[in-house]
Amino acid sequence: MSLDLFLKVGGGFCIFYSLYLYLENFKLKKQIRANSWLNYHRVTSTAKTLEEVIALYKSIHRSNLNTEVLEPLIRVDSHTTEFSKGIIHQIQMYEPSFEEKDFSKWHTEGKINNSSLRVFKAIKLTNPERKPISEKFRGWLRKQLFKEKKVETPTSTEK
Repeated sequence: MSLDLFLKVGGGFCIFYSLYLYLENFKLKKQIRANSWLNYHRVTSTAKTLEEVIALYKSIHRSNLNTEVLEPLIRVDSHTTEFSKGIIHQIQMYEPSFEEKDFSKWHTEGKINNSSLRVFKAIKLTNPERKPISEKFRGWLRKQLFKEKKVETPTSTEK
């Protein structure tokens, strides 16, 4: 009897512990996704400011461009672009869906800009999602559970 009781208690503990680990994993992925979007917005803001600085420098010193000043600015711009690509790839890994329809939605919401939209599409083509079937199933299940339910309003004939 004691072995049977031990197995029941141990099995129950394992089930609760696996549920706890699943929830912690879910929270961690959510945090990583949020941090990825935050870093994306930071780097795009930096890139936009850098582009403005380069354009301002070129307009002010049109006749007297100093390549010692301009070259590091352009190098930093290319590093910012590469960093942005890395962040977009991280967003791809942690977003439940990373499809063209999502890009369009994010673009209309103002979450991504025109130049980033092209990068998102390019990363989608070069790095297709290779999520395990369990991850795809969880993503589908989350979408089904958290679908926005449309509230029906009564029409004038129903009143």
